[in-house]
Amino acid sequence: MSNTPNGVVVVAVLTLLGAVGLFFSFIMLTALGGMGRAGQLVDPALMFRFYTLIIPPLVLSLFSVIAVIGIFKRSRFGWYSCILLWILSITYLVYVMLSVLPLSAPSADVEYALVGSIILVNVVFIAYFQSEKVKRYLKISGQ
Repeated sequence: MSNTPNGVVVVAVLTLLGAVGLFFSFIMLTALGGMGRAGQLVDPALMFRFYTLIIPPLVLSLFSVIAVIGIFKRSRFGWYSCILLWILSITYLVYVMLSVLPLSAPSADVEYALVGSIILVNVVFIAYFQSEKVKRYLKISGQ
């Protein structure tokens, strides 16, 4: 790992930290989902919406770990999986912004700024991984 570009190491570490955050949000959403009253009738559409919010963080956190392992092994799979991971993360965050975050909440500005900054970081990661230095390091064809 001595000849690994510093940017690749930084991106991999930040992706792992993001995986920890996603897994923590999965645990918190699961705990909050179990706080209903016993015997309470639950609308199936509401449950579907809840599961579409709770399952992706778990899948993305596990996928993040796999992608970072691929990057440190210098495999093409790592490059492709990181690009796919960041695209899926952006898609999930846009879904959260459009379906969950209310526009009229007092803290809506802060929530939108936070989610928007995470989206921006993912876009920067994708742009960095398109550079020749990273592609050469991971031996991606088509240079």
